[in-house]
Amino acid sequence: MHIEVVRDLQQLSALQGQWNAVYAEDASSHFFLSWAWMTRHLRRIGSSWRILAVKARREDEDYLAFLPIRFRKIEAKPEAVIEITLAGTPVADYTGLICRPQHEGAVMAALAAALKACRARIGCGQIRMENFAGPKDRLMTLARHLSTDAWQGSFFSSINRSDGIDNSVCPFITLPGSWAEYLQTSVSSNTRQKLTRLLRQIEGSSEYQLGHSSRETVEEDLQSMLTFWEAKWQARKGDAMGRMRQQALITMMTCSEGGCLLLPTLRKNNRLIGALALFLDRDTKSVLFYMAGRDDAADLPSPGLALHAFSIRHAIENGFSKYDFMRGDEAYKFHFTSERARLHSVLIRPAPANASPRPSDQDAAPAEGQLALS
Repeated sequence: MHIEVVRDLQQLSALQGQWNAVYAEDASSHFFLSWAWMTRHLRRIGSSWRILAVKARREDEDYLAFLPIRFRKIEAKPEAVIEITLAGTPVADYTGLICRPQHEGAVMAALAAALKACRARIGCGQIRMENFAGPKDRLMTLARHLSTDAWQGSFFSSINRSDGIDNSVCPFITLPGSWAEYLQTSVSSNTRQKLTRLLRQIEGSSEYQLGHSSRETVEEDLQSMLTFWEAKWQARKGDAMGRMRQQALITMMTCSEGGCLLLPTLRKNNRLIGALALFLDRDTKSVLFYMAGRDDAADLPSPGLALHAFSIRHAIENGFSKYDFMRGDEAYKFHFTSERARLHSVLIRPAPANASPRPSDQDAAPAEGQLALS
């Protein structure tokens, strides 16, 4: 295997066709690995990223896989630690890599060899792969190749300690061909009646308006939505709220500029009282729910349910095949679906000095080509 290290956007831009071809072939592809999202994200995070681009041989034209990574400094006692992590972290709900499935075994071994070389070169303190979307076996194979007697891999939990929400659980809906079929096959009779009644109440009223933000109103509507969101979560997020709000706004506006943001809105007498931020992946025909905000002082019951029902119906009518609630097993999501996927997270770090040696898998030979990632 031959690995090229891509360091800048000009170099990466020449690989757009290859990236899209691998993305289309990998059944585990997702929005946060799409060309549209990833290239805009890399532009925002500056020079701390690298792409490991894998070929079978140096002279081949076609690429087999792309792994986006970044370097982060983790402040820890007694000293700071340099961490290699996946490039989408911490903004993306999902991380991972794209790979032509028939070459997966050899690719994982080659990527692990490249990461080991980088780990040794820069004095890396740990490798973190968090919110990895796709088959668990893919991540386990990569982690197994990265582990040695001196380095151990361990899976870790994504359960939020303050509210018990498991952020490794990702509810989603496989969308049928019509809204009527969805109501008959995907939800309970009680939910079906509630959604039907709620949409009829809103859409039959002159007081309320369901719709979508336009290019001219999207930034103002996002700011209003974030104000509602901030009021709900301020006590829990504390000092981090300002940074989180700004990060979310940049992410959503970047997607809006790229044509992959949809902002369904609920207004009362033309005043915004609720909105959802949805990402659109037209290649995989997926709609991904990113964020919501609503005016808790509004007297309409269940505006969030109404907005999701409106959005699911819109997705079906526009040919999408998946509505993804992304991370978190909040109970309201399961009013809409019983389907779920699971993310996995692994941390590779030095083994304790007194740890027993682990049985060592045979390491793959170092990948051919340039491995100096720093």
